[in-house]
Amino acid sequence: MDVIQNFFSSLGKTLTHVLITGFPFINVFVILIAGILGSSLYGKPGAQTKNLIHKLLGVSVILFGINELWQSLFVLEEGVLEAKGTLLVVISVLLGWLFGEALMMDRLLGKLGILLSRAFAPKPTPLEIAQMKKNKPSPDEISAEAKKLCDCADGFVIATVLCGFSSTLFTGFLEGRATGEAGPLLVKLAFDLVLVFVLAVLYGSGVSLSGIPVLCVELLLWLVDSQWGEVLTVELTRQTALVGGIILLSGGICLMYGKRFRAANLIPALLLPVLFTLSVNKITEAVEEEVKKK
Repeated sequence: MDVIQNFFSSLGKTLTHVLITGFPFINVFVILIAGILGSSLYGKPGAQTKNLIHKLLGVSVILFGINELWQSLFVLEEGVLEAKGTLLVVISVLLGWLFGEALMMDRLLGKLGILLSRAFAPKPTPLEIAQMKKNKPSPDEISAEAKKLCDCADGFVIATVLCGFSSTLFTGFLEGRATGEAGPLLVKLAFDLVLVFVLAVLYGSGVSLSGIPVLCVELLLWLVDSQWGEVLTVELTRQTALVGGIILLSGGICLMYGKRFRAANLIPALLLPVLFTLSVNKITEAVEEEVKKK
């Protein structure tokens, strides 16, 4: 009996270690599989069914975002719940949104999604076939191809923002690496699995390609956490997760009401808590050096 318990205990520790060390690649694999399975059903739901799925998915994301905000907003100190860093988060969201609007982050991500969709297209599009045959494509071909490209771009933007820049990344990936527990990482994988599958049913194969920017973001965080772990303090991670929770909440609202997905314009807001923290640290170090000299 002890041998069996030791075996499963060592197996669990090994799987947890593999999950923590190789999480970026595991996460991208889950996104690709979910996207491929979901895109096989693309175009099959009717207009009313798609509208219902949008609303249900939006409500689910909103509830998940509220839960993430609640966990990151309140800190238990000496038996009292306190909200900390709210002013910095509000300023970061407002300034980040202004930067994102100026840069038109949602449109830039949409163009990237179209480029990636064309680069990884398994076969020529109807427009390309018509051009090769030197024929003028029919209006139906043009409208179908335009809709497909728009869906690819929209799905790519939504999946990239919600999987790669929302609070799930910080409360899942970073918390899992910090604590050494598999729970937060499994929650992140489950969230991405369901989200990407449903989005692929609605928007097609462009959703799968969101795994590329998600992988880049997670590898960057992994590098920062490994080489400059002192930068990612608990407080900074909490504040960044708060901003990510607002992004998640905004994304759910966009999905629910079928509006243009402009939650991508909040992405620059994630950098502002980092810049503020680094600036404060530099100023503090400079003041301490001046005090020591005196």
